[in-house]
Amino acid sequence: MVNNKMNNSSGKILVIFLVIAAVLLTSLAAISTFLFQKEIEKRKSAEDKLNVYLKERVTVTKDLEQLQKEKQILQEKNKEADDKINGLLDELELQEGLRKEIKNESASLREQLDSAKKDTEKLNAKVAELQEAAQKYEEIKNTFETQKKQKEDLDAQLKTTNEHTRKLESTLVELERKILEYDPNFKPSTGEVAKIAKGAEQIALDTIVVAPQTIPEGRVLAVDTDAEFLILNLGEKDGVKAGTIMSVYRGKDYLGDVKITRIQPEMSAADFIPPFSSKLVRKNDQVVVK
Repeated sequence: MVNNKMNNSSGKILVIFLVIAAVLLTSLAAISTFLFQKEIEKRKSAEDKLNVYLKERVTVTKDLEQLQKEKQILQEKNKEADDKINGLLDELELQEGLRKEIKNESASLREQLDSAKKDTEKLNAKVAELQEAAQKYEEIKNTFETQKKQKEDLDAQLKTTNEHTRKLESTLVELERKILEYDPNFKPSTGEVAKIAKGAEQIALDTIVVAPQTIPEGRVLAVDTDAEFLILNLGEKDGVKAGTIMSVYRGKDYLGDVKITRIQPEMSAADFIPPFSSKLVRKNDQVVVK
């Protein structure tokens, strides 16, 4: 009985053990199946992710290749830009040099222009002086021509007068010679100009020279402010001589003295005696002997 009970207990224990083992195996199988199923799901998910990753990698690779191409293009563009920038810098440097050179040339041209303006002003002043001198020359020339004509007219009148005088003197001498033939005591009035000899057939006449006793009043024809001299309308015919001191008046006002240095028949030139100068005299001022 005891054996049977022990056998029954062992059987029960074995059954229980087997049941437990079966339950454990079932649970283990279920767990394994669950884990396997999860592993399959994980693997599938991983494969899906891998496929997505591979697709994304292809896309990224393509994008990377595109980016590399764009990078290469950008590098080329950057190189071109650098070349252009370098070229622009060179041009800018060249333009800066040209600007400085143009500035220097401009300053030089400005200096030349200022110098040319000064030269032009000097030339204009010289031209004005020459024009004034030309005007004075024309005035002197006209005065000279007028006085030359007057001299010619006076010379013609003097020649006519001299001829008439010679004729009168000849007539007088002839009359006195005839009177002497009849009256030996007659005293002729022309002894200083003719020598009468009885029986002479020729009569010699001395030339009569008429010289002015006093120098008349004259006037200023022109004034040279550069050479500091003036020209008078008095000359040799008026009795003016080199070294003659003349006084210059304007109306009743005494201006100063001048000294005759150069003489012509109808006009003369005189230098100013300091402090008298050309600034104080003008055309048509009166001139008289001091």
